[in-house]
Amino acid sequence: MHLGKHFRQLVVGIVFALFIFIFAKGFGMEDVEYAGSVLAVTAGDAYSELSLTMNEIQLDPGEVETVEGIATPVVVKDKTIYWESDDITVATVDRDEGAYNKAYITAVEVGKTQIKAKNAVGNVIAVCKVTVGNPSGLEKMKQVKASKVTVSSLRAAKGTLKIKYKAVSYATGYQIRYKKSGGSWKDIDTKNKTYTLSKLAKGKYYIKVRAYKKYDGKKYYSKFTKTYKVKVK
Repeated sequence: MHLGKHFRQLVVGIVFALFIFIFAKGFGMEDVEYAGSVLAVTAGDAYSELSLTMNEIQLDPGEVETVEGIATPVVVKDKTIYWESDDITVATVDRDEGAYNKAYITAVEVGKTQIKAKNAVGNVIAVCKVTVGNPSGLEKMKQVKASKVTVSSLRAAKGTLKIKYKAVSYATGYQIRYKKSGGSWKDIDTKNKTYTLSKLAKGKYYIKVRAYKKYDGKKYYSKFTKTYKVKVK
């Protein structure tokens, strides 16, 4: 039994239509309409998702990393993708003008932030978490910055002033700031929890102390204690 020419063409058309339908669904072309026996794909307004090659990155200050992804659905009216950083003091981002699905992240300073990709209508379609600096060291530095030194004793004697304070967890050292009444402030860094100022002239002195943490080549300080007034004989 032989199939008629028109019947064979109809069968081929149906098979081709099914193939296009399966292909469209597989690549995220959700909006599909029938036009007779031919499938027509309707473009969405903007991308609904950007699958990034990496969702979390760790960088050192000054380092630059490229992030990119695959945007879906394939067919959209506006292929624009905007990139932005939640905290530009930690990391900035610049998109590739030749490929909107690609951007360059520049680490600025120690901390954490998120880089977000938005579609043409302003919806977030991807997020990349960025940590600048060592995570464990970062948390310790933040803890020291948030702490406050507690002075346990101040003793003045002839020409000397001894200050003693409690240790701050994870602190690299301490900064003692003092001055004679009418004079200018002087700073001394020490790793000890006790320090004695010597060869002091007779008079009233003001003194305070704070902790610091060395991290990525910089010193990060806590707040100073209150300023103490002491009389040196």
